[in-house]
Amino acid sequence: MKLRIIGLLIFSMIMLKFGAVGFAQQEPQFTHYMFNNASINPGAVGSLPVLTATALARQQWIDLKDENGNRVAPETYLISIESPVRILKGGLGITIMQDKIGFEKNFSIRLAYGYQMQLGAGQLGIGIQGNFMNKSIDLSKLYGVDPNDPLLSNNNLQSSFFTDIGVGAYYRVPDTYFVGLSAINVLENAKPIGKGAETISYQLKRTYFLTGGYEIPVNKEKSLVVIPSFLLKTDISGIQCDLTGTLRYHNKFWGGLTYRVKGEPAAMVGVILNNFQVGYGYDLPTNKLGTLGSHEIMLRYSFKIIEKQKPRMSYRNTRFL
Repeated sequence: MKLRIIGLLIFSMIMLKFGAVGFAQQEPQFTHYMFNNASINPGAVGSLPVLTATALARQQWIDLKDENGNRVAPETYLISIESPVRILKGGLGITIMQDKIGFEKNFSIRLAYGYQMQLGAGQLGIGIQGNFMNKSIDLSKLYGVDPNDPLLSNNNLQSSFFTDIGVGAYYRVPDTYFVGLSAINVLENAKPIGKGAETISYQLKRTYFLTGGYEIPVNKEKSLVVIPSFLLKTDISGIQCDLTGTLRYHNKFWGGLTYRVKGEPAAMVGVILNNFQVGYGYDLPTNKLGTLGSHEIMLRYSFKIIEKQKPRMSYRNTRFL
């Protein structure tokens, strides 16, 4: 039954993609993608039994500059909070993200709800997400081939506001494995950026995510655990695949290596202090875009919500007076 449901969800997502037309990949890249499921898959929201807050900060190719000395390297900052909500039979989540590439900046807020149900040994989540994004482009920093280009004549900041939705399914067996399938910007809404002669046509790209991971204990005490995981991301016009192997020791320390198909390999290290996790990732430079590589920091804090217990009802039996 479980395999049939997961198979049906995968087939449905594949059928959705046939209408997609792409220009460029828009979703940001994270080395710590295994800590970012709630942002890219609303079905994962509420799958954890505790309220969890995650922060990611990534600076890619940090020494990349244009001919005028302006920093044009990609920078991404994300804060995601998710929590189970018993009365809703699932969970709620919010993700706030700023992604800057060159002189283009995207500020987005994602609100998600995931319905959680028990299925076999694990929990299946099916979710929906509302995406709200403001895109801005600083034309004053751009230099065109034609000096009389009307698009660059006024040299000002242009912006526009976009809305869209995301859907996803996520299946998790605690301390064993997880698998998720989702699509972001399903409607592919389009809108011009700017006014008059300075209008720039822009369309959101539907992006698909397939992710999974499996925990393999090395010894009986489970003090040493190997966790292979993967993330497959595509907007049809391009595809990215991350393959990661992580080693966790005594549930206190972890480290891992990532092989990125047609991309930069990366290494990660982290420490777990009770409910607090800290991770650092470094992407090795393999091209001329940046000689200092890419840096990424991950912070995560989890805590259990204490529910107030109803007062116990009691009465005095007069028989024992």
